[in-house]
This record gives sequence, C-alpha cells and structure tokens, in this order.
Amino acid sequence: MIRDPLNPLGMTTELIAGSPFDTYTWPGILLLVLVGVTPCVLSLGLVARRRGALGLSGLFGVGLMAWIGVQWALLSDRLWLQPVIFVIGAAIATLAALARRRGTR
Repeated sequence: MIRDPLNPLGMTTELIAGSPFDTYTWPGILLLVLVGVTPCVLSLGLVARRRGALGLSGLFGVGLMAWIGVQWALLSDRLWLQPVIFVIGAAIATLAALARRRGTR
C-alpha cells in the first residue's frame, strides 16, 4: 500500500472512494503502525509483564473492532477478512478483560 499507493495488490482506489483517502498511502501507514507495530510492542509488554500492557491490549482489541466498524460504515465493499479481524479484536478484548478480572498482570 505504501510502495504502490494507487494499485496495491491489484486493488483500485474505487475501494476507498467513500473514505477520506484518495490513495492507499495513509491507510498503509496506519495499518503498518496500528495493526503491525502496536501489537508487537504490546506483546513484548505482556511477556515482560509491564504494568498497563494488559489494559492496553484490551483497548487494542476494541480499537481493532472500531477500525472494522469504520470500514463497514465508510466503504461499500465487504471483504472476507473484515469479519475475521473483527472477531480477532473481540477475542483480544475478551481475553484481556478475563485476565484482568482474574488478576493477571
């Protein structure tokens, strides 16, 4: 998306016509940071048992669901991966909430 912002992986800009973006540059950057780097940092925090990592992981799961919700609201196309990512976000948020309730840090 960043390397080929007009036609990444064969997608056309028609798919993002209802969004605030006219190319895939910013969506690619957002995906890289929010769905690539962030979970890696959070997982390191969880492994190192850093204070707050569990709560932030739960928020990440909710954010992932919100990301998909915004896609569903703004874009006309529905991709098979969207419900999968939504369920993954729900699982992350649920597991983080259960771990917090159990007292795991």
